[in-house]
Amino acid sequence: MSIPSFKPTREAYLEALTELYQLRKKPISSYQEMQPYFPHLSQKQIELLLKTNRLAKHLDTSDKTMYFATPAVLIKNSYHVLSLTPIKEENQFTLSYSTHRRTPESYLSKEYIVGDVFTPEDPLPQYAKEAIDYAQNEWQDSLQKIDKHSKYFGSIEIQDPKNLTSLGHPKLKTRVYWKSNSQIAYKDEKVRDLYATCNSIEGGELHSAGRGSYAFYCTHCFTALALDRCNTCQIPFKDNFFRSAESGTLTQQVIKTIQASQSKAEKKDLSFQRPSNKEGSQKKPVKI
Repeated sequence: MSIPSFKPTREAYLEALTELYQLRKKPISSYQEMQPYFPHLSQKQIELLLKTNRLAKHLDTSDKTMYFATPAVLIKNSYHVLSLTPIKEENQFTLSYSTHRRTPESYLSKEYIVGDVFTPEDPLPQYAKEAIDYAQNEWQDSLQKIDKHSKYFGSIEIQDPKNLTSLGHPKLKTRVYWKSNSQIAYKDEKVRDLYATCNSIEGGELHSAGRGSYAFYCTHCFTALALDRCNTCQIPFKDNFFRSAESGTLTQQVIKTIQASQSKAEKKDLSFQRPSNKEGSQKKPVKI
C-alpha cells in the first residue's frame, strides 16, 4: 500500500478544495500542483494518475475525462469527486470540481436515507476507499454521520439592501448552509442541534440529499427580508419573486458564523493587497 507523502491540516485541505470549487477548473501540469487536492495519494500514485490521463488524450473517444475521489471534511464515509481532462498542450490538464457523494454508510441508520443522489449499484470512483479512509484517519473528530438531527437543512442568503444590482435587487454578501432537527433552527435560540457553516464545500456535504429550504436575511441587522424591503431597516428594493414573507432574526450562533467568515475573507483580501510604488514616495529605513 502506498503511503501519502503529503499530509495537510484539515483547514489547509479545505481551503484548497474551496478554491478549486470557486474556480470550477484549474490548469495542472505536475505532481506538485495536484498534491493539495489529493492528500490521500502518494507521489507515485499521483504521477501514475497523470500518466494514465496523458495516455487517455490519444484514445479514440469523445470523452477523455477521468474522475477521482478525494476526502470529505464533514460527512463520514463520503467523498468529493474531481475530474482530470487532458488538453492539447503537452503534459497539460484541466482539474475540475465535480460533486460530493455519500454512501449508505454515511448514515447512522437506513431510515435516515432521504433522496440522496448516489445509486448503491454504481461503482465507486477511483481512490474512493483511500479518500474515505484518509478522512477517517486524519480528522475523525470533525466527521459526523447523518442522523435524525439532519432532518431539515437549507441555505440562508445574506443580502445587502443598500447595495443593489442593476435590476434593483439586493446583492448577495454570503451564504450560510445549515442542518438541524428543527425547521426554524437558524432563528430559534432554543434549538441546540444546529450546525451552520459559510463554507461551500461543507455546505455541499450537508446538502448532498438536495437543495433544502431557502431564506433571505439582511446583512446589516440579520433580520428576515420581506418581499421588497428589510423588515427592520425598512430599506426598499425591487421584488425578484424569490423571497417569501418570512420574519424573525438569526440566532447568535448563525450571526457569529457569518461574522467569522466575513472576517476571514477580509483578511484574505488584505493579504493580496500590495503597497503602492508611487514616484516620490519615501521608504522607511530598515532596522537591522
